[in-house]
Amino acid sequence: MIQKFNIQNFINFILIFFSILLIFNIFFGKKNIFELKENKKIIETLNNDYDILLKQKEKLYFHLSLYNSGNRDFIETLIKKELNFKEKNEQVFVYE
Repeated sequence: MIQKFNIQNFINFILIFFSILLIFNIFFGKKNIFELKENKKIIETLNNDYDILLKQKEKLYFHLSLYNSGNRDFIETLIKKELNFKEKNEQVFVYE
């Protein structure tokens, strides 16, 4: 049986067609769910690395401020640690 062309049926067909296309695009499109999950893992890894770098930056700025302030104990300890230098009959214990 052939029905008359109805605008409401046409609109329903268009909406269902676009809904199917959107669902298909979510799973198989250029930016699908699976690719976004992988990108999220990469972003989390980069954020963790960035946090580690910020901590190292703060430690470096702290050491730089000690060095620039002329803290003789810090400078001597730094030289001994980096150059493995020690005075005669001196024992050096370094805890990190």
